[in-house]
Amino acid sequence: MVPWDWIAAAARFVRANPRRAAVAAATSAALIVGIWLWGSQAVPRSPPRSEPAREAAREQPDPASSAAIITTRPEVKVGDELCGYGPLPLRDGIPYVPEDIETAAAAAFTHIADDLAARSDDRDRALGLHLQALGAGNAAADAWVRDHGKCADGDEACSSAMSAAAAAAAAAGQSALARLASTTSDPEVYALAMQSCVVSSAGDCALLSYAQWARIEPDNAVPWLYLAAEAQGRHDGSGLQAAIARAAAARYSNNYWESESRLVASDTFAAQPEPIQVLLTVQLIGVQAAYALPPIQVIGQYCRAPMQADAEVCTNLASLLIAHSRTAIEIYLGGRIAERLGWTDPRVSILRDEVDALRWQLAQPVDPSTNTVSSCESLQRFRRDMRTRARSGEADLLRRRLLESGVSVSEAAKQWRLEQSRKADRAAPAQ
Repeated sequence: MVPWDWIAAAARFVRANPRRAAVAAATSAALIVGIWLWGSQAVPRSPPRSEPAREAAREQPDPASSAAIITTRPEVKVGDELCGYGPLPLRDGIPYVPEDIETAAAAAFTHIADDLAARSDDRDRALGLHLQALGAGNAAADAWVRDHGKCADGDEACSSAMSAAAAAAAAAGQSALARLASTTSDPEVYALAMQSCVVSSAGDCALLSYAQWARIEPDNAVPWLYLAAEAQGRHDGSGLQAAIARAAAARYSNNYWESESRLVASDTFAAQPEPIQVLLTVQLIGVQAAYALPPIQVIGQYCRAPMQADAEVCTNLASLLIAHSRTAIEIYLGGRIAERLGWTDPRVSILRDEVDALRWQLAQPVDPSTNTVSSCESLQRFRRDMRTRARSGEADLLRRRLLESGVSVSEAAKQWRLEQSRKADRAAPAQ
């Protein structure tokens, strides 16, 4: 997943610039972060949704025009800095991105997607097809809004109709990605196609299955967790047990959410003008934030049922999630499982300091002077973080931040436990 502070920053940017509605999913993702940061045992799983990219459709310019940004600034009060442009003008007291920059960024997104989709490398091509499908869906949603107007809050029929129009437009790119995945042994391509098809198994998406992903990559826990969730859904106890056991025996857990991270860290991205990079960053945050979480809740449910759970399997799952996963939410869940086990197994006990230290790091406030998605400093920090994330995952990004803080693992863990103890004392009813 996208680092939590960037989700929050992107959500604020979207609220200030509602035309960038394509990343509205970042707000939902920020809520997910809050849920597991503060200790909820339930881990939500939400499918990605197609959202309109802007409130009204606009003609797309030639991609080459993305560099030709109008820099004339109105003589009004100014707000936050937009990297490569300067202080943003204010509208009703809120900084807003000039429309010509948004239009150029939309053209750049389309150009990058088309370029990636035309490449021979399967991973580049898969990402390009995925972005093309998203772009087509957003364009169809734009057209729907233009023709029918915005849906009122709570109007499910309107929202469903707009989503159906977007899904139909995205179907061609989705099918092309599914066909590519059905002919490859690259697990990242397969995972991206499964993510694209998560809301529908129609058409060429029917060529894909979590069982095939598990055959391609048996040492990855993630496809086995999906198979466990499928068994749970059909009330297949033996199938659930078998899939959970295979997940516990896996060597690592990898959701392959790094495609967009690699793009942000790439020379292709860096070649764009800086204001365009900012808006592309926000859009790609939205793409990642809208990804469906793997069904890691099935682990929590299994290991919370004492009559069903195998303590050895749950110990192995906790160790796997803490030491060999790539996302912070998996580390957190591993820690919760280990707490239920009482931290008695030495394999889990030695990881207690690490998981509590990472919890402490995750809860640290971000410097408000740098916590804006639009500044040059913030853009460069994000690209640096994405290089780390693309290479070794969000979990290692957290470990790097902990190292940079100068606080040792043992001291961070001690601080976390002390803070939790104080919270428990404050929450306890007065005697």
